[in-house]
Order: sequence, then C-alpha cells, then structure tokens
Amino acid sequence: MECACIICEGTESVPFSVASAASLETIKTFCKNWDKLGKNEDVLRRVKDLTFSEDTKYHYHRKCYQSLCHQGHLTRAQKKYEEDFASSGANKKQWRTSRITPSSKTRKTFDQDMCVFCQSNDKTAVHSVTSSDMGKKFLAIKASSKSEEICARLAFIYSDKDAFAQNMKYHTNCLRKETRDIELSKHFKDTISEPDSVGKAICDIEIANIVQSVITDNSELDFPSIDMKSIQDAYKSLLEENGVEISTETNYKPHIKNVLLEAIPDIDFAKRGPKPEIVFSTITKEKVMAQFYEGADVRDEMDILYKASRILRTEISELKDWQFTGTFNDFNTPMKLQQLMKWVIGGPHTNLNVVRELQIESSSRNLAQHIVSSFRSRRQLTYETKTDSKFQKDKRTPLTVGLALTSYQASRSRTDVETLNSLQVAATYDEVERMTTRMAMSIIEDIKDKAHGVHIPPFVKHGIRPLYAIDNIDLGSDSGSFHGADLLIAQKEEDGIPLLGSDIKLDPNVQDKALKASLELGYYDCDKPTDLSMSHTTYKLDTMKGMFTNYEQLNIIWLLMSSWVVARVVGTENGFAIATKSLQELDLAQAELEPAESNQNVVALGEDISPTGETCAEDAPEETTQNGQNNIQNGSDRGNGSVHTALPETASQKAPTWSTFNSLINGKTPIWNVGIAAPLYRRSPTEWPVLLTILKQAQKINCITVGEGHRPIITLDGDLYDRAVKLKDYKKNWCIRLGGLHITMAALKCLGKYIDGSGIDLAWETADVYGSATVRQILDGRHIYRCIEAHTITLVAIFTLYLQVVFSDQERAVLGEKISQAVSSFASYADGKTSYIAETFKSQVTEIQQELSASNIFVRLNEWKEQGKGIQKFLTNYLDQVQVLLMFTAATRTSNWRLHLAKMEELLPYFHAHDQYNYGRWGPLYVADMLELQTTDPETWTFLNDGNFAITKHSVPFTAIDPDHAIEQEHKKMKIKAGFIGITGNEHALEK
Repeated sequence: MECACIICEGTESVPFSVASAASLETIKTFCKNWDKLGKNEDVLRRVKDLTFSEDTKYHYHRKCYQSLCHQGHLTRAQKKYEEDFASSGANKKQWRTSRITPSSKTRKTFDQDMCVFCQSNDKTAVHSVTSSDMGKKFLAIKASSKSEEICARLAFIYSDKDAFAQNMKYHTNCLRKETRDIELSKHFKDTISEPDSVGKAICDIEIANIVQSVITDNSELDFPSIDMKSIQDAYKSLLEENGVEISTETNYKPHIKNVLLEAIPDIDFAKRGPKPEIVFSTITKEKVMAQFYEGADVRDEMDILYKASRILRTEISELKDWQFTGTFNDFNTPMKLQQLMKWVIGGPHTNLNVVRELQIESSSRNLAQHIVSSFRSRRQLTYETKTDSKFQKDKRTPLTVGLALTSYQASRSRTDVETLNSLQVAATYDEVERMTTRMAMSIIEDIKDKAHGVHIPPFVKHGIRPLYAIDNIDLGSDSGSFHGADLLIAQKEEDGIPLLGSDIKLDPNVQDKALKASLELGYYDCDKPTDLSMSHTTYKLDTMKGMFTNYEQLNIIWLLMSSWVVARVVGTENGFAIATKSLQELDLAQAELEPAESNQNVVALGEDISPTGETCAEDAPEETTQNGQNNIQNGSDRGNGSVHTALPETASQKAPTWSTFNSLINGKTPIWNVGIAAPLYRRSPTEWPVLLTILKQAQKINCITVGEGHRPIITLDGDLYDRAVKLKDYKKNWCIRLGGLHITMAALKCLGKYIDGSGIDLAWETADVYGSATVRQILDGRHIYRCIEAHTITLVAIFTLYLQVVFSDQERAVLGEKISQAVSSFASYADGKTSYIAETFKSQVTEIQQELSASNIFVRLNEWKEQGKGIQKFLTNYLDQVQVLLMFTAATRTSNWRLHLAKMEELLPYFHAHDQYNYGRWGPLYVADMLELQTTDPETWTFLNDGNFAITKHSVPFTAIDPDHAIEQEHKKMKIKAGFIGITGNEHALEK
C-alpha cells in the first residue's frame, strides 16, 4: 500500500515515520498556531479531523515534520507578525518570511557603548576589540550564531578588521558563551551521520515541546519544573526511537540546553548542589528558587501554625464533656479540627471517588477524636502536683469508648484494654466495666418498667411479622457448667418503617463495676400435660409427591456436570468414556455385601456446605470466589483416589459445587435482622415452666409487633417440639415448627446406619479419603461437615458409573457436548465473576433441561433405577435418598415452603427405618399441622408460602437458613472467652 505524507501529501520514497498519538497531536497544535499567522491552512484542513487509533496508520516525512513543528521558527514568526501588525495598524495574516540579511528590517539599532551581545547596562566590565584575532571570532559568531539580533548587529563585519574599526565592545562572559555554543554545535554535528540529521531534528522539536508542556502548561503543579537528568534521558529515548545512533562519549546536555534556550522563551536553569539542574520558567523563578533556598526563615510559618493551634484549642475547650449513654451519634466532632486533619491527610483535592473520600473522612474524624481525648486544659497544665504523675482525666470520645468496648467484647481481657489505654486510644478497663453495668441496668429497668415484661431488641420494627426460635444453651468449663435457654427473634429488613425496639439509655450516675441488682424472673406454672391425644383425619401422606420434578431435574443436571468433569480427569478426552469396571462387574464382586431389607430406606445430604454450625449458609459465596474448581473433591488432601483428587486448574475442568450451581440459577431473597431477646433464662427449656414462659414471651413480643390475632411462628428442635405440641391449645396460641437444621442432622444419622458395613465406608479408607476415626464420625453422624462432604463425593462417583451403563457411547458423547458448554460458561464466570456470564450459564442450564426432557433422558434414568437388583438397587436407593435431602436443603436455601413440606414427607420413612423416633413420630404431625393452616389460618399460610420461614443474612442467593440454625450461630458467639467462658461460676458476671 502506497504511503502519503499527511503534511505535504507527497509519496516520494524518502524516510517515512508513523504518527503516534503524541506526534499527531503536536502536528495539529502547530497547524492551528500557523493558521493564526495565515500559514499552512491546507495542512490544517487535512489533519484537524484525524484521530489516532491502532487500526489506522498515518505517515509523515521527517523533513516536513521538522519544518512544520519547529518551535523557534514559530516564535520568530509570531514576533514578526506582531511587529508588522503594530507598525501597519492592520490585521495582516499574510506575510513573507525574512532571511537573516543585513537589510533595514533585520538590522536593529543598538548602543555601541554596551556589549554587542547582551546590550545590558550592568556593572560588568566592557572590553573593546583591539586585535584581528578577536575580529575573527566575531566573524565566526556572525556566521554561526542562531540569534537574529546578534547577526543583525554584526551584519557589516566582513573582515577581521571591521570589528576593530567599528569599536565594538563585549563582555568576557558573553563572548565566551557565544564561542562555546558555536564549538559545541560544531562538535555535535560532527558526531552524527548525515542520515541521522533529520531524526535528530525531530528529537530536538519533540524534547522542546515536552519540556515546554511541563514547565508552562502543567497547571496541576504548584511549581512546574523538571530536572536535566530526566530531560536527557527522554532525549536519548527519542533518539533511539527515531533511529539515531547514540554515542556513550557524547554529552548531550549542552546541545539540549541550546535547543531549549532557542525554542522556549523565558526558560531558566538553576543548580541545586550535587543534584541535577532544574529547568523552569522564569515566571515561577522566584517561587522555585525559594523552594531550594537553604536556610530559609520558618518563623512566619511557625507563627501561622501557632495561631492555628490557638484557634483549635479554643474550639476543643468549648466542647462539652461527652459521656456514652448508649449511642455514639450525639458526639459532635470539632468541625475546624476535623477539616484541618482532612487537609493534612488528603490536601485540597476534591475529585476523589466516593470510597476514598469516605476513607479520608473517617481517618480525619478518628484523628480529630484522638486529639480531643488527649487535650489538656489550662487548669490541668498549671496545676502543681506534689509528685511526678500523669494527667488524671481524659476527654471521652466515641473512638476511645468504642475501641475499649470492642476489645472487651472480643476477649474480656484487662491487659488488652489497659494496653490500648496506655496508648491514649481507649478508655480504662474500670470505665468499661461501669459502662457494661449501666447497659445491664438499663435492660433490667426496661423489662421492669414495661407492662409486658420483655425487652425488645433495637432492630425490631412495627408491623413486620417476625420469626422466633427457642433452644437450650449448654456450656461446661473449668469455672462451672451453665444450662439455660433463650429466644431468638428475626425480622425482615425493610426501609421507611419506624423502629419499635427499645433504645438502650445508660444512666451515668451508676458508678458500680459489678451488677448489684438482678432480674427476678417469674415462671408460669405448668405441669406435664396428661391429655396427649392428637389426630388429623384429613391428612394423607405423600399428597405432594411428584409436584417438584423441576428441582429434581436441575439436581440431575448438576450431577451430569460434575460427572463430566470427573470423567475428564480420570478418563479420556471423550468426557464420559471412563475405563472402569461396569456396575455388573461390581455387582458380582460385592454380591456378598447385599444389604438387608430394613436398609432399603436411607437419608443423606450430598452438598458441600455444612447445614449446621456457624458456616453453613455463609460459606456459599466463598466457594464461588475462592474455589474455581469442583469443591466436591476437596474432602481430603491426603488421598490419592481418582474421585476425590482436586481437579486441575484448567478452564475446561471447572465445575460448580452444588451450592454454587443453585446460587447461579436462583434469585436473591430479602435480608433479615437477627438477635437474642433478653433476658437469658438460667434454666433448661426442657422444663415445662421454662418452655411455657419463653413461648409466652414470644407471644407478647409478637402482639406488640404486629398486634393481636397473629400467632407467633416458633421453630424448635425435635426434643422441644415433642414437649411444645403437648401443651394445651398449642395450635391456637402458637405456630410450632420443626427446625430444618435438626431434621438434617437426624437424616445424616439415618444415612450412617444405612451404609455401615456396606463397603462404601471401606472404600473411603482404602482410597485414603478419610482415616478410620473420621469414617466412624461420619457413620455416627457426629461430624456434620465431613458427613456432607463424604456423601457428596460418593454421590458424584456413583452417578458417574451409572452413566456408563444407562447410555451408549454415542449418547454419552451427545450429553458431553451439551454439558461442556455449561461447564465452559461456569469456568468463565469463576474467572471473571461477571453477571453477564452468570445469566448465560443460567440460560444454558434451562436449555439443557429442555433438551433432556424432550429426549426422555430423565425418564430413562428413572426406569433404569426401578429395574435394578442387588448392589445396583442398593446404590440406586443411595442416590435417591441423597437427592431427597439435597432437595430438602434446597427448599430452605431458596425459601420454598411447599418444597420444604414435600421433601419432609419423603424423609419420614427413613426416620422410622433408622430409629429416629422423635422425628419419625412428630414429623407427620408437623406436616399435617402446616398443611392445615391453609384452612384454619390462611394469613399465616400465605406468610410462610411467600418464603418467610427461612432467614437470609446477606444478598448472595441460595444462602437462607432455618431459624434453628440462626440461633445456633448466635450461641456460638456466646461460647467464647468474651462470652460465657470463664464466668459461669461468677453469679454477678453471669447476670450482667
């Protein structure tokens, strides 16, 4: 493709340069300046609309660029234009350039008694030309000088005697400077070859433009300047870019200075000791010199700071003493002090983003509060102590109080609090104990003053129906054991509704560190009920079976994705084609392990997130962000088995865990606030009076929150549910639920009994997935997380084997092609975390579900499972039972009320088969009571059916938990060193 110069439009084969973004902008700028003088209008029309891009290349001749973008030529042309305009009084845009000749226009009159070079009237001695050698120097200066004025003054010197004849005078320094510049220019020209001269000229123009933009056009700096070392480095880089050979022996600094002096008006240089010279404009010379002036007097600056300190001390001294009364919002940070700290930290900048602005705001507020707490009044400073001692009293601020309370809450350590106090950033330990006593007293007074006798948590709002949970809290420690009970209240978070909860208002007059008063709790009289007859004549088991095939199909799709990834790791490139024993061979090898009929019913949970303890729902987002690969195989880092080995970090081998899969295909649920309602009962809830009292407390709070006529919805574990449903009129006063967490725990125990001695437990040990002690914990259901992990690994492994038997090679290839697309989308999501890819993944899962339904894949899987015998039947039952509990857990995670009841029905046979009597006996009653709400209490049924039976603590989808799970999490916060540990033997501390 033929190149054309964008300046002259010529195509002749002279060296072309490709225009960069900077050079293209430089050409536009010079064209605009030349156009103001009536020149290069055609060039401006060609380049003004050009924009730089990687796809389009613009070219120019180096000579054309040198001629157009020469700052010295432009400056002289502008001066000439202004002189002509002033002399003629007309706006002359068209003008003709003048060469440096001894004409009347260029020859300037000058004072012959002054130096012919500088024409300055200073006190430096002026010398006259007295020899022909000196005249030769003047001739050389005339021939080589780049200054038009000097050439005009020397215009009539034609021989070495003319300078003497005209009695020209000079300063020694001026003559030395002009002679040195000529010699350096000649030396620099000799060091470069002729082909490099054009590239060097371009570099001269570029370096002049760069320096000018820094020292004159940079308004962001207070003192625009640049050092010579940086300029020289930039010049060498330009030489290299333009193909000019760089000599290590050449000192480019003198040449660069000459270029800058000629091209940039008002430029100056300043030395600063051993550091490189600094280059700046003479307009800011005084400011720059003041910056580097040694020994500057700082008295004025210190005087300004002293005056500022007096203003701030006055503002702080006028600040009223602040005391913590239950809120930090009533403290007014000194405005002037905080603003000064803000200026010190961030300067006067105002174009920061919101996050950085808030960070500076917080830092400035904390610094201001720290200064306030360290402030000493004039009285404190002038008071004469008898002995050397510290100041006795500090001003209290939210920073010092909040930091001390936070440290006390975390560890209840006197050493930690006193260490912070010694750094003057926290209150003393004694003050913290007084504040906690005031908090306890305020809650006691609130309970006593209220007619209903309960303390409502501060987050509770009026008109929003809450959920409740009751559980026992037991702790045994060296200081003594503790057995008690508490009530959890959870309420959906909604804006614009006034708070109903009681504000904690502390009484500053309370100075006791120990709690003197106590709350005398009264319990309702309640004997063990005797009339235990209960029946539901209209309830029929399994009425909802088969209503939720969509969820079951989605679970199979997740199994297909996980199995596809496992197959790629342990098999061949064909995905599902695994070189392993068929199920028929496995049946023959393990025929002697055929289970008894009573073991045909089983419950399992095949997910990777614990349904109990502290981290069940909260772990779901972490596995998405931290584990891009399939977490179902992270059960042990000790094993060498093919199933549980961590998958390689490749994009084609990343599959979502069960929780992540459902999180991507489900939507978000509303956030709930959770808290414990005081008081804490010091007796076990298994006692009838205690259980009735707490149920009545929930009834009172519910009445205050949403009014009478609404039964409180209370979640209990199996033991407490056994007692609560025996109370008289329990369905009239309360809506009692079985907790989903404890149902899952009971199901895991059933599963352990089912597989005990089946060979699966032996496979875990043989493959070195788990040790013998851990396997025993899994079978006994004593380690919830490991139970779930083990059954998830086994679920995927068995399903992978099933695919080899149910489908042909061709069918598996078609399945693998469909599944691989969704796996690839998830791998992209795991790498990029974009919502767009998440939506793509969701749509692909929907397409896979539709295609599998149309091709009867789900039907074939069900038919094959029904035809199984022997070990095949045993493993088929295992698959079904694990998936039932997966769906039960998914019902809670997605707040699907009907799915929750349907899968609870499917779990009931397993409870009876494996001796979980409480859940086997009361499970049907629980389902029947809940279904009965449709006719007896439609409002409560609608409330639960809308998903208001599970609690979500953050916005990540598929992370909702049951209230009985939430109360266990609150108990974990109590069972720490700053909670019950260490104080169970101290009555006053325990009461507080």
